Order: sequence, then C-alpha cells, then structure tokens
Amino acid sequence: MIDPNKPNQTSEPDTGKSELSPNEARQSERGRGLIYVLGGGLVLALVVWAVMELFAPKGASPDVETVTEDAEQVAPAAD
Repeated sequence: MIDPNKPNQTSEPDTGKSELSPNEARQSERGRGLIYVLGGGLVLALVVWAVMELFAPKGASPDVETVTEDAEQVAPAAD
C-alpha cells in the first residue's frame, strides 16, 4: 500500500535503476580543481628536490678511503 505522506513511493517495484542525466549523475561539477591540486603537488615536489640538491651535504667520493687514527690493526689469530 502506498502512503500518501511519503512522496517518493510508487506502485512499481524498485529495480535499482534510476534515470539520471549525465549532469545529474556526476559527483561534482566540472572544474579544474583536481588539475590544480595535482599540478601544485608536482611543483612542490620539484621545489623540495631543488632545495635538497642545493643545500644537502654532498656525499664523499666512492674512490676515497677514509682511515681514522684510532683504528686498530688486528692480526689473524694463529691456530
């Protein structure tokens, strides 16, 4: 039975499908907000990379061996 106080009831069975236009079916309006967020994140990542390249301490050359004076030379144990 249809309750007259509830406006969305019909006598037809609910098939789960509703007729919506493409504009009504969208979750948001068309816009460029997502492009701005993605572009801003990319620019921010490039800025952080550039700052790290300029101000981060440079690593030692791999062909230079560093020896400290406190290092002990340990002879192999004799059997």
